[in-house]
Amino acid sequence: MNNSIEKAMNQIGTASSSSEGAAPTVNPLSLDAVDRKLASAQVSSNRRKTGFFVDLDLKILSEKGFITPDDPRSQIAEEYRRIKRPLLKRALDRSLPADEHNNLILVTSALAGEGKTFTAINLAMSIVMEYDHTVLLIDADMIKPELSRIFNIREKSGLVEVLMESSVDLADVMVRTNIANLRVVGSGRPHPLSTEMLASYQMAALANNIAKRYPERIIIIDSSPLLATSQSSVLAHLVGQVVLVVESGRTPQTAVKEAVSHLDETKSVWMIMNKGKRPWGSSYYGKLSNNYNYS
Repeated sequence: MNNSIEKAMNQIGTASSSSEGAAPTVNPLSLDAVDRKLASAQVSSNRRKTGFFVDLDLKILSEKGFITPDDPRSQIAEEYRRIKRPLLKRALDRSLPADEHNNLILVTSALAGEGKTFTAINLAMSIVMEYDHTVLLIDADMIKPELSRIFNIREKSGLVEVLMESSVDLADVMVRTNIANLRVVGSGRPHPLSTEMLASYQMAALANNIAKRYPERIIIIDSSPLLATSQSSVLAHLVGQVVLVVESGRTPQTAVKEAVSHLDETKSVWMIMNKGKRPWGSSYYGKLSNNYNYS
């Protein structure tokens, strides 16, 4: 049992255990039925492809607490150096089966507002600043695409268009940035079949393709909270590693247990305690074992 996780779960147990709302039932989606729905959906064929460049304002990002190349020795930058090490070790371990897709990392949370998008962006920033690997950051939160908002690409084509239009390749919607080796794909335009799209054959094929086509690239997927929609649990089956963000002192232990129950037990699941007041140098990070005792 990992001591840091045991301490984290004890802290979670002291938070309010009041009901946060019942989690939606996750029903298996028939790929055949989903693909028929997608085939019947009408999307404008003359939609403009949007591979382009965005100049990020590093000063504003830094003021909002994000890691930037301008301040590589900040406290939060040091924290994420520790956070990324085990993730990268597994992602780049060539002794593991390639079909595990360990270079695909899903970032999610139990509830909304726990800092999953903040974590996904900072994890990406930390990796591109110190490693000679391109990081692809994908916004797969179709309900509240916060990542797309932060990068100012909400009105641009993105993941939705790749899944809906056979003529649109991921490269067509990939956004280059003024941070070397950082690429971003937005969620795309809102669509009523977003959950079905993420559970479709097209999404599974896309995940398999990007994992194998770019084995040296780290793909970080920002998804919706596990207890808010079924989208994250669907995506979790396609990736090799899952990062579960938990807000210190707020997220009830029952919510964490419920969130973990939505994940595949065979996956490598990690937890980050966010927004906690801890002494400098203490650990925020650990691994949830599949047989973890939550009592």
